[in-house]
Amino acid sequence: MKFVGLRPSLLLRRQFSSSRSLYIIENTHQLTQLAQKLKQDGKPITLYKATKPYRYIIPSLLFGLIASYNLFDIITWVAPMSTELFQEDLNPANIASVTDATASPGTNAGTSVATSSSDTATGAPGSEIKPLTLENKALSALTRFGPLVVFSLAYFATSVVSFTVPTRLVKSIKYEPLTQICEIQTFWSKKTTRLPFTDYRMGRYTKAYTGQGKYDASGKGLFFLLWYKQNKVPYIIDRSGEFYQSAVTFDYFLNVDSINKKLNVKSTGIDEHALETVATEKFHNSSREAVLKSLKIHSKQEEKQ
Repeated sequence: MKFVGLRPSLLLRRQFSSSRSLYIIENTHQLTQLAQKLKQDGKPITLYKATKPYRYIIPSLLFGLIASYNLFDIITWVAPMSTELFQEDLNPANIASVTDATASPGTNAGTSVATSSSDTATGAPGSEIKPLTLENKALSALTRFGPLVVFSLAYFATSVVSFTVPTRLVKSIKYEPLTQICEIQTFWSKKTTRLPFTDYRMGRYTKAYTGQGKYDASGKGLFFLLWYKQNKVPYIIDRSGEFYQSAVTFDYFLNVDSINKKLNVKSTGIDEHALETVATEKFHNSSREAVLKSLKIHSKQEEKQ
């Protein structure tokens, strides 16, 4: 089949009544030709370029500053106050006074506390104070420091994630067809990461292509993650950015099989009407035969399964 060009409107934008898979099956061959053409030219291409980075950077920095301030407030003010209250809880005299106050329902609480404290100070008989048990100490510590630890961890995690997002937000991705090297640049650093495309991967069910939007990448979340072997922290790719031709080309260069995995015939519900659409003049004769052959092979595989 003759290569129809590089414009998305011609290469990746035909509309069919039933699904997108028929078109993708047809254009898999065109994508292969595109890869060969780029390899022959040898010029690097920009597979992705971010266009709206500040809608991630500004909110992330604000959340990080708010979480950091709250964490600092807990460490400098709430934690010392909780420590003092905990030390008061460990004082047996205070617990004995409170116990005496609650044990005399017919008298005034303030008078009972004062009497108990004076008896303790003068060593009156019957006012012997028992030491706190381990369970009482643990309960007091949990009451005083439990919420403090939970909020501290939450604020710390929020601040770390918020300040990490700008450092992993991708600014551009360039691809060298001859060496198959991928060059990724983030907004936070001028340095670029150069690794083979085979070292990168997306989630098992995550693909750039969605079939919606200007570059076929909108409609399924605001971003997707790109992982690579040398680091456990993924890159963040905004779906509103500009893809080369279409998001399907990004999936193709990342993994040739991803097109069939993401846009398979079974998931799009091809019916008899779609098969009639294949038989129309919208397809070249050779393209129509290739599509029908692919459908037959897929149906046989489903029968075997």
